[in-house]
Amino acid sequence: MTKQPIIAAQLYTLRDYAKTQDDLLKTLEKVKAIGYDCVQISGVGPYDAHALRDKLDELNMTVCVTHTSLDRLVNETDDLIAHHKLLDIKYAGLGYYEFKTLDDCKAFLEKIKPMSKKLRDNGIKFVYHNHAHEFVKLEGGVRPMDYILEHTTPEEMGILADMFWLQAGGVSPVKFVTDNADRLDIVHFKDMKYSLDRTQLMAAIYDGNMDYDAIYDAVVKAGVEYIAVEQDSCYDRCPFDELKLSRDNIKNRLGV
Repeated sequence: MTKQPIIAAQLYTLRDYAKTQDDLLKTLEKVKAIGYDCVQISGVGPYDAHALRDKLDELNMTVCVTHTSLDRLVNETDDLIAHHKLLDIKYAGLGYYEFKTLDDCKAFLEKIKPMSKKLRDNGIKFVYHNHAHEFVKLEGGVRPMDYILEHTTPEEMGILADMFWLQAGGVSPVKFVTDNADRLDIVHFKDMKYSLDRTQLMAAIYDGNMDYDAIYDAVVKAGVEYIAVEQDSCYDRCPFDELKLSRDNIKNRLGV
């Protein structure tokens, strides 16, 4: 029987409600109540890891991955490893890197490879989260994503593939997931819709126009472990309500 991915909530969606430790712990209670047993730690304010560990245990929740600054990943690797081990997190992610030239791609690899090995030696995998700019063609028609994939192994760098940003970058989410299955342990789900003025908007899952039936099938076939639901912008709706709508829609449509 095919194993179904665990559905998580990306706390970046709720960043305005998690600026302090107390708010973060209260937010976790609300996230649990709307149907998530797992979260991604990203965009939240400072917190004590032991206090967070206690709250996670109390709520019977887990953390799938973090987003951490490149500076901390590279220069505070030992502290980051200890932090992840305390919270039992297997993946450490970088949420953004600016690629404007192929030299930027080379510099990125020089920075992340030693750090990635150290994480890996301690049972933690480094994953990079894409946006759309990684698919802009640079010198010679080379796209940054293609370059960094060609010059790393799946062990050195996983991809935290964001389905919205793949679509925004003109890339088929299904094809990208299928072609890079050996890199994918975690993916981001958020939907895309358009307003009457042709503005591209983020939406709750199945509240937009993306083919999440096909995307989910590809994700399952790729053996992805976690799907983190994220919505950077919720416009005139409450982010908690948007996350709940996504969770309910996924459960009703996909049975997970």
